Amino acid sequence: MQTSLLVAEIYGLVAIIAGLAMFFNTGAYMRMIEEYSKSYALIYLGGIFALTIGIVLIKYHNIWSSDWRVLITLIAWIAFIKGCILVVAPQVAMRMTEGFLKYPIALRVAGLSGIVFGGFLLAKASDDLLKF
Repeated sequence: MQTSLLVAEIYGLVAIIAGLAMFFNTGAYMRMIEEYSKSYALIYLGGIFALTIGIVLIKYHNIWSSDWRVLITLIAWIAFIKGCILVVAPQVAMRMTEGFLKYPIALRVAGLSGIVFGGFLLAKASDDLLKF
């Protein structure tokens, strides 16, 4: 349970901060996505980062429970799969970014989703911390 709380707090804060940044600074993030989608080196580095985070979380938090902690496990597996795709098939990642470039509103929706999801994780971590 301690690992779940720690990951929920860290990922919750990161998701909220990144979500706020995407929501309120869409123009800068659109330029970043455009540059990212043209750079095999950045895609590779992003893949290695996602792969590493995914492997670490799977190793220490592969909990398939019926409560909120399963969300962390799903994040871990999604990060692992995303990392594999980015490293093995970077051209797929280049095509995937086209949606954000075509529809800038998708970036605001992603930002808002991050804020909500991060808030949920922080609330769950706080609720469980208060029970101790």
